[in-house]
Amino acid sequence: MVCGWFINMFLYKTMVKKITKKIQMKYDQHKIIEQLKEELEEENTQDINKSLESIVTIKKIVKKEKSFKNYVEASLLCKFIMYNRSTESFLLVQRIFKECVTEFPRNPNVYIEFWNHLHGMRIFISKNKMFFDDYNFLLKSINILADKVLYKVSNLDINLITKFRIYYSSFSYEESKEILNKRNYDKDDNDDNKNDTSVGFEVDMVKNIAVNYHIKCIISKKNIINELTNITNMETIESALNMNEEFSKVLLKAEKYYLIYINKFINSKEALYLYIMFLNNIMVMPALADEYLKRLEEKETEEKSDDDSYNERTKSYGYEKSEGVSSTSSSCTGNKRLKMLRHNMKYKFQKPIINMYRIMQIFITLMIIIGIVSNYENRKVFKKVISAVSGIHIGFQLPFIASRIKTDVRLSSLGLAANDRSIADYYLDDLKLNIDYLENTYLPFIYLRHSINVMDLFTVCPINNDVIDLTHNQNYFQNALRIHKKAKLYIDKFNQTENILNMDTLSDPIIRFFRVNSQNRFGPIFIKAIDLVVADNKKSINNQMRFVYIVIMILVLFEIFIIFGVITPSTNKCVSTLKEVFNVFKFIPKNYLDDLLNEYDSQLNEIYNKYNDDVMQLTTENDEKNNNNNNKKKVYSTKKLKLNFIIFSIISGILIILPFLTILLFKNQLINSISYLANSSKRTYYANSVGLLAFETLFQDESSFGKKISALLFENAEILQSYENKLKSGYYGATITDISVLNPYLSRPSCVRPKRLEFQCQNRTYDTVYTEELANSSLNYIMTEYIDKLNEFFGNMEGDYAISLIKPLDEVLHKILDHPFLSFYKKIIYDIAGHTLKYNEIGCEYLMKDVSFYLSLTLYTHCITSILLLILFSFYVTKKIKQQLHIMDVLTNVVFSVPLTLYDSSPRLKMFIETGKLK
Repeated sequence: MVCGWFINMFLYKTMVKKITKKIQMKYDQHKIIEQLKEELEEENTQDINKSLESIVTIKKIVKKEKSFKNYVEASLLCKFIMYNRSTESFLLVQRIFKECVTEFPRNPNVYIEFWNHLHGMRIFISKNKMFFDDYNFLLKSINILADKVLYKVSNLDINLITKFRIYYSSFSYEESKEILNKRNYDKDDNDDNKNDTSVGFEVDMVKNIAVNYHIKCIISKKNIINELTNITNMETIESALNMNEEFSKVLLKAEKYYLIYINKFINSKEALYLYIMFLNNIMVMPALADEYLKRLEEKETEEKSDDDSYNERTKSYGYEKSEGVSSTSSSCTGNKRLKMLRHNMKYKFQKPIINMYRIMQIFITLMIIIGIVSNYENRKVFKKVISAVSGIHIGFQLPFIASRIKTDVRLSSLGLAANDRSIADYYLDDLKLNIDYLENTYLPFIYLRHSINVMDLFTVCPINNDVIDLTHNQNYFQNALRIHKKAKLYIDKFNQTENILNMDTLSDPIIRFFRVNSQNRFGPIFIKAIDLVVADNKKSINNQMRFVYIVIMILVLFEIFIIFGVITPSTNKCVSTLKEVFNVFKFIPKNYLDDLLNEYDSQLNEIYNKYNDDVMQLTTENDEKNNNNNNKKKVYSTKKLKLNFIIFSIISGILIILPFLTILLFKNQLINSISYLANSSKRTYYANSVGLLAFETLFQDESSFGKKISALLFENAEILQSYENKLKSGYYGATITDISVLNPYLSRPSCVRPKRLEFQCQNRTYDTVYTEELANSSLNYIMTEYIDKLNEFFGNMEGDYAISLIKPLDEVLHKILDHPFLSFYKKIIYDIAGHTLKYNEIGCEYLMKDVSFYLSLTLYTHCITSILLLILFSFYVTKKIKQQLHIMDVLTNVVFSVPLTLYDSSPRLKMFIETGKLK
């Protein structure tokens, strides 16, 4: 808005300069003479070779130079009239528009715009006649010109809109006639004996308002003194306090209008008389009243031609040496003492309020400092949440990667033992891919944040081909390192080997390491790793919540201290100060207060005699009755100050706390989304493990797995089914539909893979079971089909697959891998993993953006609430404090309404007037 104002002013000034330059060029005397010479020479040159008939008949078109492009430029140029309303300015506006009319005589908008400016000048001059010596001539000339302009435009070819504007202009003039003809002082202006009240409508309005409030001030002051003459109990004092507050409101308005009155009409004797009476009787400021009295006497001396005319003029105001004006003739020493005592008393009365204001300033400063420090600490805690969320898509992949590595080692080793390179190479390629991810992505990332605590879950580490095994109680990171190391050794030892291998090869310690740990040893460890990632995120979020609770607790304790330790005592001190001041009137004799009330009555009568307005008198009498009836029912603002400041302090605390509550907007969503992605990753692990166990069930390698392999298969299948049901039902706090960023994958998302596995989409082969439609379906549909095929497998597990029979290993191996379920598993597992890993990537990115957004929201909210807090302090607390300071100033006014001589007559009263205390 500010920038727009500067740009607008720049464009306006540029346009005005351009227009004035064109006008200067057009009316430049030297240029006009040169143009006339050129035109004359050109005419003579052209006429030499022409016949007389041609010279007479041929028309010559002369191009006129214009000052304005259109009437809008003339209106724009006249905008200066808003800031300069002298007679010369009005005449200049007329000259500008006359030039525009000359250039565009057929454009009706020029005339209407000209009339609008003339009408505006006419109204302004009529309202402010006192400032124009020749206003009669100005108004007369403007009226004549305005009528001509309106008549001229009505005779042009005009459309319906222009007709409406003409009729509306006429209507506006008729409506304004009452203002224009409100007062006609043509006759009075020629009268040498005119009084200075005849200065127009505006001064009458301001004067009447000021006098009205002057009367209300006297009545209010009279009511207060009247109430204080009969102080019997606390209720009487509180009633007086209510009246004092109403008096302060009326006095504030009276001061405002008297300042307008005296500043605008400083040369008016009536304004000076009224203001002197106001300063003496209401404000109790005799020193300032003396200054205006000297100004009044100087003015009367200048105008005084002889004693008779002076006395006659003075009597015409009805203030001839009135008590209100003559009371300022007190001694200079008395005025100085009164001023000094008044100043000291005012300071003592206002001191509790000033202290309260300083306390509130300190309070608001501390609140803002607490907010800044808390926001700084909050950002540090928030960044830990972001750090914890940033790696979930990597941490969640470990169980599936480890499961694939043991699957690849197992099946590739069988392929090598069967001397079938096609099987061995297929699974060795997949093994290399998973080892590469483990080595280059997972281990470097998790190294900086892994836990060294053991999990009490033991794994086996074979030493040699004999039955000598060691058991280790290591955590997931150490086991991941060992898997990586053993897998690398396996590849180095068996990849591209030319040796003929046999079943004894399966007893190699490296191969046996993966085989013996496949029986629910690696699984629980890496499942626990996912739980640790979730727990780490929950811990970060709980730390954030704990920080918010600490900030709330600190602010609550601070609020309690401020309310009960600072605001309550300070406001009570303000109230007690007011009550103690009014208690002094108990010791003032009643006859003195009665004389003071009589003086107020005489002041009212004096004003009523001059302004014998029955309506005004009735209004003020009604105000007096209403004040008497209503003041006893109201609670004065000083008493409500405690409640107001308590409310402000509570609002301040809420505004400071508000930015930190943004965590509540995303806490549950964040935890539920992480929990869903974590358990979805566990489901993928079990989906792969079930496939490997299905193979082992058919293979029946009892020397390696024993006879319990089928039980292990059923157990893992049951766990897989449980995860599937819970994920679909929202058991973990969310479903896939609750994570909006995953919605595009709910229908037929085609091939879904993370970036590192996108090449697999090109290598997919379809058959009657693993169809293209199934491969391109959603994860929920794929899992349903997978579990259905697994259940079918459970019903058809019989077969001649055992390696104990006398059959070649490669034949048995191919027969098992060609089983409908295992063939389906071999293809579908990549789609299940692709969906899950892609969801983890997208979910992690989405949650990081979400948390970062709320971090920025917290910062912006903190800035907004801090600014709002300062604005609230400026417009709420400062306003209340100013009001109370004015009430104390008015209280001082009431106290010093009693003459100083009365206070000096009693030691107790004298001590009060000098120290502000009765004891």
